[in-house]
Amino acid sequence: MKTFGLVTSLTLTIVCAGCSSPSGTTTIVATAEPTLTAVLKPATPTDIPTSTPTKTPTSTLPDISSLKDSPMLLSYLGHSSFYLLNSDGSRIVTDPYGSYPPFLAFPKDVEAELITISHSHSDHTATHKVGGKPTVVSDATATTLGGVKITGYPALHGEYQGTMAPNVIFVFEYESVKVVHLGELGKIESADTLEAIADADVMLVPIGVVGAMPYNELLALIEQTGARTIIPQHFSLSAEKRWYELGTVDEFLATMPADWPVIYEDDLQVTPGMPRQIVVLANRGEP
Repeated sequence: MKTFGLVTSLTLTIVCAGCSSPSGTTTIVATAEPTLTAVLKPATPTDIPTSTPTKTPTSTLPDISSLKDSPMLLSYLGHSSFYLLNSDGSRIVTDPYGSYPPFLAFPKDVEAELITISHSHSDHTATHKVGGKPTVVSDATATTLGGVKITGYPALHGEYQGTMAPNVIFVFEYESVKVVHLGELGKIESADTLEAIADADVMLVPIGVVGAMPYNELLALIEQTGARTIIPQHFSLSAEKRWYELGTVDEFLATMPADWPVIYEDDLQVTPGMPRQIVVLANRGEP
């Protein structure tokens, strides 16, 4: 197990196709896995959706005073990126995006001590967008940040250009709460991975179908692992203007059983034993 404090001097390197990290960003690369380079189309003004989420949060991210009686607060930064604020003051960002997707821009002034990267597509690896000199973890390893345990588990990305490349599922455990970020999951081959993601208080699920699981397989995984609160990620903002033909939140919700209540929130207070529900978080990306 590798252990990082809230301030780290560890300097590592990530291979990021099509982007670069400025001085001051610390990174790590999984050398055991081949780098997957995505072929992405340039954004044009007509590609940019004009629809917005149902709720619009304040422009600034929550701070430690926003935590009530919960040990963790979740905010959605857009695409597959989330901001995890913990009661010990530690901050984690998952899968920051840059020029892609051409939806909303990555929020300004985001800082963290640690970034997790599920796979090497450039819409998940824009580490230079996050300040605070974060350490970046992109492989299946165990790490701690303050009181938070972060563990990566091997899985496969959904089929893309005829192949299923590596995808790391990250499990975040802190003060009896468990949050699972599936990344852009296509398939789990390891029984150990299935066991590790079971009984999650919150599961962050890719619902776009393209490059990830189809709805029926995703629902089966949710039920099999006993995940309680589900938060959609990795989707198109509207049916009229899609990005890579990704599905929308409404299309995902239409496939879910009626016994899954749906609520809309700016941020989510995460507590042990979260209820069975789907939470659609407001997108903090900027127009």
